[in-house]
Amino acid sequence: MGHPITWDRYSLQLSAHRLQAEVEAILKEANPHEIDGPINWPALHVTGVLLDVLGRSWVVKIEEASPEATALSRYVEGVLEERGWSDVSVETEW
Repeated sequence: MGHPITWDRYSLQLSAHRLQAEVEAILKEANPHEIDGPINWPALHVTGVLLDVLGRSWVVKIEEASPEATALSRYVEGVLEERGWSDVSVETEW
């Protein structure tokens, strides 16, 4: 199942920090020539990791990419799933 969501505060914070670090690493490893969209590659960074309690999933916010940069969102979500993070959605914003 990968990284299941546990509901105690410490575990949630630890999981959120791990997920943030994982996404930051994915952004550094990504090849800008393979991902289309309005993206400011040098400035990309994670601005938040939220827990969608109703959907029992994580939401990662990435800044310095247009909300229309769906290729970036799909790429990050795909790599996260390969690395065992299921139930994660990625949102981009300027």
